[in-house]
Amino acid sequence: MKRYIAELKNLSLRYHTKSGETLAVDDISFKIYENEFLSLIGPSGCGKSTVLSLISGIIKPSDGEIYFNDKFSSEENLIGYMLQKDCLFEWRNIEQNVLLGLEINKKLNDKTRTNALNLLEKYGLGSFLNHYPSQLSGGMRQKAALVRTLAFGPKLLLLDEPFSALDYQTRTIISNEIKKIIEKENKTAVLVTHDISEAISLSDRILIFSSRPGKIEKELKINFGEKKYSALEKRKNSKFNKYFEIVWDKMPKIIN
Repeated sequence: MKRYIAELKNLSLRYHTKSGETLAVDDISFKIYENEFLSLIGPSGCGKSTVLSLISGIIKPSDGEIYFNDKFSSEENLIGYMLQKDCLFEWRNIEQNVLLGLEINKKLNDKTRTNALNLLEKYGLGSFLNHYPSQLSGGMRQKAALVRTLAFGPKLLLLDEPFSALDYQTRTIISNEIKKIIEKENKTAVLVTHDISEAISLSDRILIFSSRPGKIEKELKINFGEKKYSALEKRKNSKFNKYFEIVWDKMPKIIN
């Protein structure tokens, strides 16, 4: 039986403003399993990013609970968060940017520095340590942002549309590379995306959300067979279009 890292049970979130109460997400329940790549997809404003904030603890649910498996709940660096923007500081070089989080949390030492530098070398950024973010392509910046997140050693990665600012070709290539990195590092990931093709090519499982208030309309398990395909290879597989049609058929009902 696959172990789960986290379980969301009947989560709801209400925002209170002067104009009244807004229900952002309603009765959300699902598990996040160890070493899986899970995608949340749905129309804009349906609460997908809100769910990531709930998982991370940035905001608290109005109703429901989030449970972490005892094996993981004791991990000090359980969750890593990667946002839409890479948030690299232009006045710090790539090495300094990657080490910044460790510095702030007073965890920078010889061991953690060596680990971070090894990750940069391992994933093609070793020769760019003294470069500044403005000297790197958008894809390379996102890889640097991912290494900065991995430097903490998190078990669970929350990815909030990290490829949305890239052009289509770069986005396709970089998402494939980052999926490989996540697999090599044995991490679990939850991705928020609007891109159906991206979700299918990267994911083991997809949760399709309704319009606000966000509810889970459908769960779709992605299986291309026993052979290990890359995200790019999956896009050329005959099963890809079948999965795309399933998600597409559901999405118009949500949007309309």
